[in-house]
Amino acid sequence: KDLSEGKTPDIYFGNFYDYNYLGRNGYVVDLVPLFESDSEISIEDLQPSVRDMIGNSDGTCYQLMSGYYVNGMVGLEDYFPSSEVSIYDLNDLPQDINLYLGESSSNLLDDALIYSIEEIVEQNYKNTGTYDITEEQLIDLIEYAVNYGCSPDAYLSSGSSFYTDVLDSTVLLSKDAYMISQLQMFRADSLCAGKKLTFVGYPSLYGSIHLANPEALMAISSSTEHLDACWMFVKCLLSEEMQVEEISSSNQRYPVVTKVMENYKYWIDNSNLLSADNLYKRAVKNLTPWNDGVVTDKDWEVYSEYAQVADTLIVRDFGLQAIVDQDLADYYSANKSIEDIAKSMCIRINLYYHENYE
Repeated sequence: KDLSEGKTPDIYFGNFYDYNYLGRNGYVVDLVPLFESDSEISIEDLQPSVRDMIGNSDGTCYQLMSGYYVNGMVGLEDYFPSSEVSIYDLNDLPQDINLYLGESSSNLLDDALIYSIEEIVEQNYKNTGTYDITEEQLIDLIEYAVNYGCSPDAYLSSGSSFYTDVLDSTVLLSKDAYMISQLQMFRADSLCAGKKLTFVGYPSLYGSIHLANPEALMAISSSTEHLDACWMFVKCLLSEEMQVEEISSSNQRYPVVTKVMENYKYWIDNSNLLSADNLYKRAVKNLTPWNDGVVTDKDWEVYSEYAQVADTLIVRDFGLQAIVDQDLADYYSANKSIEDIAKSMCIRINLYYHENYE
């Protein structure tokens, strides 16, 4: 009601709002023209992975953030030489080692389906000419979830794995991408004994979903009467001061501006040249408790690689999630077959998709 009547804030602020949905429906402005008319900053200043995550295939961009951290599974490079892993690729893995430990089937299905629904439907349109997900695809996804995940009851009492379990091959995947991407917390050289951990993300139909949790995600209302002032405020997210704060935080996040990543590496390598008033001093100092601040080439390789692999912002579509979770629950509570669940889910998801995404 407030949206339709134009009773909205000038600036939307919230890390998990679906600003692309609001943009498609005309409620928030495309930021690309604002970037193009700005002499101080360009959208090209952003890391390539960030431009892909906040932008759309039609060239629009409705949102901007100050930083992000990655979210997803990691596995040994020996088993996962590529960060792109589909649910079908899992069949080629050793069957005598658990894939996951303590992952619920509903979480696995949510992560595999909700964040890739548009990709799946777009691919189906290219193949069949219809914007629909198929029962066969849902059967594959549900089988993956129930085969590798545990029931809701078991999930409440189950343990969880850590990257150390992956290193000793107790389990193949662990949800530790966030920790491993923290220079303040993790050292690839000293903790991995020469082994490489691949950011696998969450397997889906056509590869992996590599999630990113945004920080300070904002959009500008199309009904604002103060567009220039709003843009001046929002683009402050990209100031060097704000960007350095992201890497200096105790909960370290990736900066979104490429130059800040480059400067961070420079000052890590040349910390002896840091002056008392240097913006990067606190970020570099925060590394000291770990290996005396030493960051090896391997450490930086992992840190920067995870930043570029991230491809999907976490935007929780609660309507779609409710459909998926409600239907999947019937597998356990009502003893319904996977085929029956897929049939119900297919009808509900396609109806929901046509009403909200097209």
